[in-house]
Amino acid sequence: MGPAWMSALYLFFFTDSRGFSISQANILLVIYIAAGLVGAPATAWLANRISKHRALALTAIGYSLMLVVLYLSPKASVPIAAPAMFLAGALAAGSVVMIRSLTADIGDEIRLEKDQHQIGLLYALTSGTTKAAGALAVTLTFWVLSLVGYNPAEHAVNGPTQIRGLELAYIIGPVVFVMLGGACFIGYKLSAER
Repeated sequence: MGPAWMSALYLFFFTDSRGFSISQANILLVIYIAAGLVGAPATAWLANRISKHRALALTAIGYSLMLVVLYLSPKASVPIAAPAMFLAGALAAGSVVMIRSLTADIGDEIRLEKDQHQIGLLYALTSGTTKAAGALAVTLTFWVLSLVGYNPAEHAVNGPTQIRGLELAYIIGPVVFVMLGGACFIGYKLSAER
């Protein structure tokens, strides 16, 4: 999902746009990463109640909303940004768990219907597409930054127009792609009953 795109712009966005120091941005990043310890099991619990594909769709919606909340929240306020970063990290981890779990379900379906063990191939495909998407996200990110004139070099001075371009790249790309990914599971048929 969006984290690959987000990671490429993270420090730029949180320092140049949101006004955090590098140490504050790093604290928020630790909160984001640590939230995965809560988000992964919480999403698994939710999936057992509403289904995996619905849990994945909810994590996509929630993650996108947290990015918007971070953008709209007051600048340089760790107490306000910390809960949003915690939720974003929990939702991102939950989506990874759901993608892996849905992959396992598809492997089970293939094994039951065709008597073929393809789970290794499916995990390799999932892992490969995730890595390819991450590489594409980084490439696309820096291409977009060059289009808006943002200079990512250390101690570079970027004006309001370049900062605005950075903000739009940080928010629009992940929200659009994460929401599209979540929308792919609308009407998903492989349920626990099936």
